[in-house]
Amino acid sequence: MIIPQRRLLKILTEIRRQLPWVTRVGVYANAKSLKMKSDAELRELRENGLGIAYMGLESGDDVTLKAINKGATAQRMIDMGRKARAAGIKLSITVLLGLAGRERSQIHARETGRVLSAIDPEYVGALSLMLVPGTPLYDQYQAGTFTLIEPDEMLAELRTMIAETNQTHGMFHANHASNYLPIRARMPKEKAQTLALIDEAGGQGGPATGMDARPVDDLPHRSGTIEDSSTDGDGPGHQASRRLHRHSTSQGNPIWISSLLLV
Repeated sequence: MIIPQRRLLKILTEIRRQLPWVTRVGVYANAKSLKMKSDAELRELRENGLGIAYMGLESGDDVTLKAINKGATAQRMIDMGRKARAAGIKLSITVLLGLAGRERSQIHARETGRVLSAIDPEYVGALSLMLVPGTPLYDQYQAGTFTLIEPDEMLAELRTMIAETNQTHGMFHANHASNYLPIRARMPKEKAQTLALIDEAGGQGGPATGMDARPVDDLPHRSGTIEDSSTDGDGPGHQASRRLHRHSTSQGNPIWISSLLLV
């Protein structure tokens, strides 16, 4: 979205001319790039084939946004998200579980749900924080000033976030490989069903035995099988729910299913 308007329009024109089979074009956007476009320019982009914008919210908590140097407040994110939607551009918004650490975990979850509700995007994607060496947050973790929350705390955070999010018609995804429990829910239809699934998996303080909450360079290499719970006819992760009680480690200890089944 940061691309100048004339150039972006030219790109969209060439896509239509050279790739006539393309039915939808998407762009990455943030609060800054959306602010730079007028309402008329956004409508013009929509009329020329721009269908969706991918926007990283990360958190709706201003304290957390400031801590990660996001460069925008929660209210600015709301305003810019609404601006895109008013122009007819669909929104897919990503948020990060665990980003606020332990102290502000539930505040982060509630405020993120509030902001998502205010924007009311068509799609929400929740990913779990993974610390990468060489980044400021990793350095804070190493120094002991940032706490990487445990898997059961991640689930509790996800539960609160979904409970506080009110989409009039959209999808809430948490089925990225970084997540501990794959979720794909139609909102608001499957909201209650999804919350019950998280409760079953330990999202209200239940057990989460056997899962790791460590930076990516600390995790051991393990054999695994990718599990896909994104079934259209079976609700938000019903297959995953059944698998929660089926698998155990070689020592006989139960583990909770995530997007990656660790054995």
